[in-house]
Amino acid sequence: MLKIGDLSKLVDVSVKTIRFYEEEGLIRPIEVDRWTGYRYYDDSSVERISQIVYLKSLGFTLKEIANLSEQSIIEKTKEIQNKIITLNDSVRALNSLRKEKG
Repeated sequence: MLKIGDLSKLVDVSVKTIRFYEEEGLIRPIEVDRWTGYRYYDDSSVERISQIVYLKSLGFTLKEIANLSEQSIIEKTKEIQNKIITLNDSVRALNSLRKEKG
């Protein structure tokens, strides 16, 4: 089990952010010590926060992440990958035009 500070260091996300994710219902500790209030997390929390960080980097909002199913994640990821392909094609075309004029 990991305390919130240890989890924070492991996933490179602030304690404040982890608490915010809890408030938003994105993660929850596996245990909260009733005497100290310390939050404890396991490997699934590490995985979930890593997933949240990755999905945010792809442009998902926290609201979208909270409502995503595995299938919708796959669909959204494919959509983003197609946008990347289109953008790369545009960059190549523009570079070709620039070389022709240069």
